[in-house]
Amino acid sequence: MHPMAQAPCPVGYGAVTPGNHEFNYGIETLREFEEQCYFPLLGAKALDAATLKPAFPSYIVKTFRAKGALRWRWRSEG
Repeated sequence: MHPMAQAPCPVGYGAVTPGNHEFNYGIETLREFEEQCYFPLLGAKALDAATLKPAFPSYIVKTFRAKGALRWRWRSEG
């Protein structure tokens, strides 16, 4: 496993955004890295050169509860 794919796991990263140096060795190498990650790679402006479609999702939505946080609900009355 690539050390940079393994390093964020104990820290508990929810997602990672590749920087310019992650693209240095080509998209194939970056895709291999992505397969080793336990978290998604995000990139709002990274396009696949072949398709011109987004190479990565631009965002994710995560729901979590912080220990000791107050519970509340928002309700719209219409």
